[in-house]
Amino acid sequence: MKLQLNITYNNNEQVQVTVQASDWRKWEMETKQKMTSAELGMTDLLLLAYTSVKRTSEKPVKPIDAWCDTVADLEVIEATANPTSAVVSDD
Repeated sequence: MKLQLNITYNNNEQVQVTVQASDWRKWEMETKQKMTSAELGMTDLLLLAYTSVKRTSEKPVKPIDAWCDTVADLEVIEATANPTSAVVSDD
């Protein structure tokens, strides 16, 4: 599943991130859910955004609770269907 997020911080800085396989892995481990059956809420999106920012940042990232306090808004830019749940045609 491709998931692109736009993070707006309290200081109006905006950062776009793309959730990758390693981010989904961490999300699955934390939530005990599989991405193939994911129904994402704000807590899920913040966790995915946080892991993406932490993976790509060149400077230290605050612990998740402190980091979440700096986020003013989180927007899904693009979400594509999960390829592992695609139906295979017999044609």
